[in-house]
Amino acid sequence: MGMVNSTGFGGLVSSGLARVAFSKYIIAKGTERDFLSDIVNNEWDQDVLDCMQVVQFSVKPYVGEWRDYNDTQQMIADEPTPSFIKLQICRAAYKAIAISELDKVQLCDRYTMFESAFVDALWEGLATLCRKYAIGGMYGAAEHHGKHAGLGLDVNLGASGDAITVTSENIHHIFSRARRVLAEKYRWSQTPGEMFALISPAVEEMILNSTKFSKVNELGTSGESQILTGQMKGTIMGFSIYVTNNVITSSTGEISLLFGWRQAYIFYMNIIRARIQPQPKSFVDEYQALAIYDGKAIMPDALAVAVIKLNNTLGDD
Repeated sequence: MGMVNSTGFGGLVSSGLARVAFSKYIIAKGTERDFLSDIVNNEWDQDVLDCMQVVQFSVKPYVGEWRDYNDTQQMIADEPTPSFIKLQICRAAYKAIAISELDKVQLCDRYTMFESAFVDALWEGLATLCRKYAIGGMYGAAEHHGKHAGLGLDVNLGASGDAITVTSENIHHIFSRARRVLAEKYRWSQTPGEMFALISPAVEEMILNSTKFSKVNELGTSGESQILTGQMKGTIMGFSIYVTNNVITSSTGEISLLFGWRQAYIFYMNIIRARIQPQPKSFVDEYQALAIYDGKAIMPDALAVAVIKLNNTLGDD
């Protein structure tokens, strides 16, 4: 006999609707798009890094300046010496996921979809780990920072405790300063996609709200207003823009923007072992993966950090 509730209708608990069914639609969790390969140097010999823990890279030798010559002068020879940069793969991470045979039976023909979903989540977790590590490494290695940056020590990039206050109308000056200090060190590339800038969502909002952005970008290439779409197409001062929560921020409102040339930081990551291991004395399979990763700044002078504070005068209305 079915349950009767206060309305007199049979309760859903005892009806056919009480049975469990699995939808084919999986609701994606929020994850940051993986842009790491766009901002690091990953074009080295991957096979070498797969097999060896320590890899040595040769640095282009310095041969010195040309000298003035006259007939009575004895020539002086410069002696270039070889120099190297070593990258040692020191870091490893693993992930183990236990899946019960009972879960497989209950999911029935939906299990393949479920398996694909948690494998994707496994990869996203590794990408997040590597992205945080590489960005942290670039922040720590950046040669250009502080109130006295640049060749003449006359470029103010701000500092912790003494950040540069910016508005939507002058924030582009920070990009031009970063461009200058990199160009002065011959660490600027005109190749599209080589230069990058990491900004926070708050900085993106300020740029999108600036009148300079709206005037220049009223119409996109297809005639659609970029102010309506909120898309930051193209570059700013030659920097490809990446919006991320991995930029350094402080409780006092300081935001550290990272600028650089993607050749500056070499990074390597690979899943070297993956297996499905049946567990003894239980109907459980364990999905196991082992990854190695590491990175190093090979051109610290191709990285810059600017510390800013936002002066957002936009009202609450």
